[in-house]
Amino acid sequence: MPAPRLAAILQPPVHSRADAVLLAFLQELQTQGHTVRGLVQQERAQAHDPVILHDLATGRRFTISQSLGAGSTACNLNPHMLAEASAVLRTALAELPPPALIVLNRFGPQEAEGHGLRQELADTLAHGIPLLTILNPRWLPHWRQFSDGMACELIPTLDALRQWWQSEA
Repeated sequence: MPAPRLAAILQPPVHSRADAVLLAFLQELQTQGHTVRGLVQQERAQAHDPVILHDLATGRRFTISQSLGAGSTACNLNPHMLAEASAVLRTALAELPPPALIVLNRFGPQEAEGHGLRQELADTLAHGIPLLTILNPRWLPHWRQFSDGMACELIPTLDALRQWWQSEA
């Protein structure tokens, strides 16, 4: 049975480790001539820093968080900017030939609740393009429900990502 075309890197307590491993892996693929599309999250120095996504194809930045003021505990996701960023994934799906891999920065609370970039995730899978994301373990039950148990769950190491990618080839 072929390996699933969907994988999530399980995010350790220190966010930058998963992001750094993902970026190193994507650079390897691009150096090998693979077309990689999608969104990656810029490393944040502190938790209150804005969440910025980078379009892998164009370098365009999307600040998807918004300042709600000191002491706010509400969700600071900027839905307008998230909608703009979603166009990156839809554009990637329309490319011919299709990219070798599509990356989504996170499967998070919005996707767990059926919102955010969940539809773009489903569309990527429907197109048969391998998809890679980062997942906080607290969303693991939602991820497993979304993926119907067909996704790989990877530790954040280059070796794990390379093995998954080789199983895709």
